[in-house]
Amino acid sequence: MTGKSREGNTVMILNKTKLLTKLTVFVAGVIFVAGVILVAMFALASAPRTARAAIDGDGTPNNPYAVETAQDLADIAASVNSGDPTYKTAYIRLYADISLSAYNWIPIGTATDAFSGNFDGNGHIISGLTITTIARDYAGLFGNVLNGTIKNVRLEGVKITANRFTGGLAGQFSSGSVTGCYVKGSVSGGYQVGGLIGRVITSKVTHCYSEAEIYGFGNLGGLIGDENRTSVANSTILYCYTTGVVRSASTIIGGIIGLMYDAAGGANSLTANCVAMNSNLIGGNNNNNRRICYPSSGSTFYGRFNYGRTAMPGVGYLHVGVGLETPNGADVSEDTAKTAAFYRDTSNWLDGKAWDESIWHLEDGFYPQLKYTPQTRPDISETDITLNPASFVYNGSLQTPSVTVEYNLVTLVFNVDYTWEIISTDGSGTSAGINAGTVSVEIKGKGLYIGVTVKTYEIDKAPGAAVDTPEILYSLPDTIVIKAVAAPANGQSVEYALSASADITDILGGWQAGTYFDGLSGDEYHIFARSEENGNYTDGPVSKLRVYMKPPVIWINLPSGYVEKAYSHQMKADKPAQWSVVNGALPDGLLMDGSGLIAGVPETAGEFTFTIKAANNAGYDLVIATLKISNLSVSFVVTITHSPDEMSATILIVTSDETLEARNFTATGYVFKGLYTDAAMTLAYVPSAAVTANMTLYAKWEKERIRYIGAPNGGTLIFLIALPVCAGAAAVYIRAKRKRKRGG
Repeated sequence: MTGKSREGNTVMILNKTKLLTKLTVFVAGVIFVAGVILVAMFALASAPRTARAAIDGDGTPNNPYAVETAQDLADIAASVNSGDPTYKTAYIRLYADISLSAYNWIPIGTATDAFSGNFDGNGHIISGLTITTIARDYAGLFGNVLNGTIKNVRLEGVKITANRFTGGLAGQFSSGSVTGCYVKGSVSGGYQVGGLIGRVITSKVTHCYSEAEIYGFGNLGGLIGDENRTSVANSTILYCYTTGVVRSASTIIGGIIGLMYDAAGGANSLTANCVAMNSNLIGGNNNNNRRICYPSSGSTFYGRFNYGRTAMPGVGYLHVGVGLETPNGADVSEDTAKTAAFYRDTSNWLDGKAWDESIWHLEDGFYPQLKYTPQTRPDISETDITLNPASFVYNGSLQTPSVTVEYNLVTLVFNVDYTWEIISTDGSGTSAGINAGTVSVEIKGKGLYIGVTVKTYEIDKAPGAAVDTPEILYSLPDTIVIKAVAAPANGQSVEYALSASADITDILGGWQAGTYFDGLSGDEYHIFARSEENGNYTDGPVSKLRVYMKPPVIWINLPSGYVEKAYSHQMKADKPAQWSVVNGALPDGLLMDGSGLIAGVPETAGEFTFTIKAANNAGYDLVIATLKISNLSVSFVVTITHSPDEMSATILIVTSDETLEARNFTATGYVFKGLYTDAAMTLAYVPSAAVTANMTLYAKWEKERIRYIGAPNGGTLIFLIALPVCAGAAAVYIRAKRKRKRGG
């Protein structure tokens, strides 16, 4: 390009610039007035509420504060700006796309209270960021960041009008790092205005881009308005690009950086591998650059391998020394900048390091796009939840298991990662943790974890209490009434059942609360009692009472005994009974127990007569018995086995000529039919025959038919048992009483 043509171009651009400057000043004045009005309108409506304590998380790397709403973000801004340390240095992560369009946004961090934490946009979109406070300095999503980290923030629909240090992402960024962010929309301000950041001080900015349109007076950059390096530390800007228009009412504008100011000692600073594809740069004709603008004197430019759009409109001043290894870099066409090969070609980039395709998506026809794999907040339902133990037994107290929650083999922390509570209530098979039933536990995610899930555990019924054995109150021929059994101390009720056998599975008519049973026609029954199942206890163990509807009938055939020789004989009846001697006395040395066993060692010889009683709940039977006790002088022994009851008796024959003819074979209710020498009872024995040797004989009996004599409606009944006279047997009368029915 010749000097003449350059001069002509300069004059033309200067004229255009003057006109643009006048228009810009006018527009700025209008914006200022409108801004004052908007400030008044939105002052109350847009002010964030005081920070709540409802944001999940604890601000640590493994459990960052979880931002899911615009109000969450506004609360964080209010907290940081007030000097509250809660969020100032915390780890914060965005877990949802949010819109800030309802806010006249108040940035996070001020000139005196900067944000110094770690903010992860997590690939979610923040849309509608609006700032209309034209007098505000430090404007952007973040106002002022010091020693902080911001990554993976996607800003779309940005509309910012402010003053100095204004950027879509941050107004000022010092001593920190920004990576993986982009801005789309418009950013307007006075000085130090950038699409991404207004002013950067000794920080690192990598893998970012801006499509925002930039408006202002000076130090305007498509990405960064002003990069201010110090002798203490240095900034690094790598792998970034811009595409938006940059318009200035004055000078000092750049496609990537508006002004790179370098103080002494900035040798470690570097801006490299960046691409400025702005559609236009409009401003004064001095200190404008397609890529990076810097003072032409007294400074050193630390930039290499940066590209600017070929023949970018509006550029009025270019520094000399164009080339990849020179400060200004080189030009590239828009078509080339939209090819994947351009970014993959290692020769195009410093140290042969192409753009990282794990970060960038490269596709022909498009500028690079950032790849995002947002971290989701794990749903608590996706975790492994264990309730230990899984069941309890009712004990009247609140019983809760230990809850263990694991995610990817990591044990989560209660009240940090999750909370839990019992949500079930008593009734319909459920329990609130005390009564028996199914207990529902709600586990709710907290902090990094979201969602709600429900688990259950069981409180089983406790075993029912034991109850006393029932007792007869009274009985009639067809009725049994028992005493009520005392209820257990645990509050269970008592229930009763009747059976014709000892088997509880054969109960008649089911279980009942009453103690009255009638309409009975059998000889004996069993009454069962137990504590009744209820909400917290199972049925208790069964106690039972055997009830007889008729009194026992005694079978008697007492064998003789001998002085000072052990004696034992078991009395017999057709029903179980309680035995006793009620009149007379047994020979000295002998006793009878309740089971009817007569045993001991007789002390005195003679014949002893006494009355034996066998009783059950229905009545009793009496029999007068005679027991002969002799002095020991045995010649022969005769053993008699009786049928049908198979009781046996040993009869001692003292002399060889004694016979069995005088023996009294009697049993109430039976008829003696004779003695036999064989078990089959085919060979009869003659009782009058003399006993001449030890022998075994078999007695045969038949049951006697019974008939009533007397009044059937009450009073005394006399049963007559007629026995044939045989071998000295005699008829025996037995008297019994029948109880009168109530009301009868």
